[in-house]
Amino acid sequence: MPSKILERRLSILEKAKQLTEEQGFFTIPQLSSLLGMPRTTVADWVSRLVREGHFKVLRPSSARKPATYAYVFKEVLPISPCKRIFALADSAHMLVELCHECLSFGAMCFCQLEYQRSSRLLLSSRIEGSFLRLRMKIGKYSVDVGPPPKPALGVESIDLLEGFVKVIMKAYGGAAHSLMETMPRAKGVVEISVKKEGDFAVGELLLKSYVRVAVGVDDTDSSEEGATWALTLDVARRLCEKLGEDAILLSHKVVALDPLNKWRTAGNYASLVEVALHPSKVSSFLEAFAREITEQSLSSLTGVAWLQGLYIPQVLRQLGFAAKKMEIPLEKLESVCKEAGVEVLLGEGKRGCVGAVAALSFVDDVKHALKV
Repeated sequence: MPSKILERRLSILEKAKQLTEEQGFFTIPQLSSLLGMPRTTVADWVSRLVREGHFKVLRPSSARKPATYAYVFKEVLPISPCKRIFALADSAHMLVELCHECLSFGAMCFCQLEYQRSSRLLLSSRIEGSFLRLRMKIGKYSVDVGPPPKPALGVESIDLLEGFVKVIMKAYGGAAHSLMETMPRAKGVVEISVKKEGDFAVGELLLKSYVRVAVGVDDTDSSEEGATWALTLDVARRLCEKLGEDAILLSHKVVALDPLNKWRTAGNYASLVEVALHPSKVSSFLEAFAREITEQSLSSLTGVAWLQGLYIPQVLRQLGFAAKKMEIPLEKLESVCKEAGVEVLLGEGKRGCVGAVAALSFVDDVKHALKV
């Protein structure tokens, strides 16, 4: 389904839900006025969504009065642990990362274990902050869920659409069903349908899709004041807040580099932030980020570098580990950036770029980020 049609569908569902919550019903003229769409277009959509079970008819139209409808609220748990579910897409490498922000650490641990046991599409998983993150291949593999010792939950299919990611999941048992039933209330879920057969359920989710951008920063402080990690986090947080749902701050990491490097300010730590961005916002985010860092940096050697996508090239990983042990020549840095697809945003040719680029190699590796 093209993205414009999906956006129209979502807006109709949202406005119908809003009117139902406010007054208990809605009419086609009301929806048409709120959405700025022709009545005939709205009427076609309402008829379709009634057939799909999203709306119900409260009163048919009469000679003088329009029909009244109501949004159908699905039965869900009274408290939903699912805050947000969305996807990071990297079509060039056929990778997707499902990001599930959850209020319950226990629920994240349960889901992680079941996905690890069931999903052949899963490449890696980790819990970082309030996010369960599942790195997956694009494709389809049948999953076998059921009573113990079988897993209770699994991802069977991942498919890229324009601006969205479609996910098909299978679940067994009350706990898994309950998790599926909390998902419709999560931000980022455009649409979800669940078919149940006894103790089994199959869920089809349509998720908002973002690109992953990692930004490394180094050498913004002086020997007297400032802290690169604090400045990096503050700038990223404020910019993401300004962009609303088009930007999500995924993580912030501190990366230890060679503690004996003669160019270090103090302990020689670089910093990086990881952001999920709507593709149309990447350039403006990076421009604003560079501007803010430039204005607030206390050093003339500041470096900022960035990398888009979910794949971390081996040559970049090697540079990151080398920077923990020795000084990296600027000529070497330039060749690695070219091969790995890293772009220097600020401070090209300056020593701060070494730490900024090296930090990027640990965006998915918090275990080694602080080791030297």
